[in-house]
Amino acid sequence: MIAYVNVCIEEYLSDGCQLFPDNPLKPKHHFLLHYPELTLSFGTLIHLWTMMFESKHTYIKTCARHLHNFKHLAKTLANRHQLLQTYYTAGSLFKPSLVCEKVSLLNSVMYNKKVQELFHTNGMSDSHTAVCYSVVFRNIHYKSGY
Repeated sequence: MIAYVNVCIEEYLSDGCQLFPDNPLKPKHHFLLHYPELTLSFGTLIHLWTMMFESKHTYIKTCARHLHNFKHLAKTLANRHQLLQTYYTAGSLFKPSLVCEKVSLLNSVMYNKKVQELFHTNGMSDSHTAVCYSVVFRNIHYKSGY
């Protein structure tokens, strides 16, 4: 596939030179020639792309347009960016509706034979199944014995 991509890039560049002889190629077209070699050396180039930076740039440009205030623009944009990053790293705004508090691994020996058979038929093993003794569901606390 990399050899095919290399051929496609070379055809693209040669066609571009023939169709637009008065317009010289931009440096990014020259860099495109090196992509197949870089892919062989480093693997997929997704870790080298700049889309994340383009996204941030787009957010900052949008903020600047919507603010309609260009006094201390750099400070305002930096504050807005930090607020956005805080929002992203703060986690979910809502707590999960089900929280298991007291959890231990299943000990099937504690149950009667019928329940042990049920565990076995459903593929529940002692080392891969957890038992919840205390649960909070929608802010209501439930525990064993209630």
